[in-house]
Amino acid sequence: MKNDDDQIRRQQWSNDIKEYQHNKNKLEWGVNPQPLVRTYKMIKTEESSFNPILQYYNNTSIEENLRNSYNKNLVTQLAKNKVLLNKHNF
Repeated sequence: MKNDDDQIRRQQWSNDIKEYQHNKNKLEWGVNPQPLVRTYKMIKTEESSFNPILQYYNNTSIEENLRNSYNKNLVTQLAKNKVLLNKHNF
């Protein structure tokens, strides 16, 4: 009688462990998302995107876009200043 009880308990325990492992692998909300691993290289590129000593961006596309917008704004500002100078000739 006691051996039967022990065997039933062992079988129950074995079933509980298998169910736990199955439930642990299959979460209710789906697949576990892979965590984002931030490498040293990623952190350094984020920190060093702008060089404050040389005053330029390491990314050439950003640097080129800023240079073009600066030149465009410079031309328009010079044109406005010239109009104001001709308008208010002292």
